[in-house]
Amino acid sequence: MLAVGQLINVWTDLPEDIPDMETLAAAFAKVFRYKWEEVMVGADYPLSWHLYWEGYLSVGRLSLLTDETTITSLRANPGEITNFHNITLT
Repeated sequence: MLAVGQLINVWTDLPEDIPDMETLAAAFAKVFRYKWEEVMVGADYPLSWHLYWEGYLSVGRLSLLTDETTITSLRANPGEITNFHNITLT
């Protein structure tokens, strides 16, 4: 199954020292305007789970493709660039 959506925001300039989940959640809310626990999969995981992530992104208008398309089926020839529904595979 494959879904497509609109990239809304990317956050890669995370604070260098994140002492606790409250700090991470507050910084996240400033960037995305949503509470961490409302939108994050794994929001209840401990800080150690999230410490080494290099960034976060938000996607809007997410929709499933109704056919049987998968990422693997999009690649016609390995090594070539493939574009499909605004997805670029290299």
